[in-house]
Amino acid sequence: MNYIHRLADSQAEEAFTNSGPDRAAIVFNELFSNSSKEFRLYAGNLGGKISAKILYLSGLRQFLQKKHTILKILVEDTTKLTQNTELFTILKEYKSKIQIRESLVKAMSKDGKEMHFAVGDENMYRIEVDPKNFKAVGSFNDLSESKELSALFKRIFISDEYSSDKNFILA
Repeated sequence: MNYIHRLADSQAEEAFTNSGPDRAAIVFNELFSNSSKEFRLYAGNLGGKISAKILYLSGLRQFLQKKHTILKILVEDTTKLTQNTELFTILKEYKSKIQIRESLVKAMSKDGKEMHFAVGDENMYRIEVDPKNFKAVGSFNDLSESKELSALFKRIFISDEYSSDKNFILA
């Protein structure tokens, strides 16, 4: 945790790798904590392997408590979202700051592999290059990669062909 915290705190351009749900939760905590405007999350199902971890939930709550923040979520499978009760409670509590859409397509990396990813404030990111095993790369200060991921997210998010509105689940 100290290594990831130091990278985040210093806004280092250095890329990092991580794997496993516990380490992913540490990274997400830092991404949420260091984001102050918009957070974009492309996830498989938010069923809880990462998103039910205390560090993930506390970082998410801390982000949403900040003024003028917005969370945009694309999720491939919405059926498990309501089963993750702690996450769902937070999402409902801050529903005015959250937009959720179901992705109808898989996000693909430049080399044609399925990926999940998160982007904080257009300069921080985590890409799960192996979603099944939670293997990821990321950086707390890489404008170029973050902008590319944000553009991909936006293309999927705003398209009725690539995603569908699921905000009703927070009603």
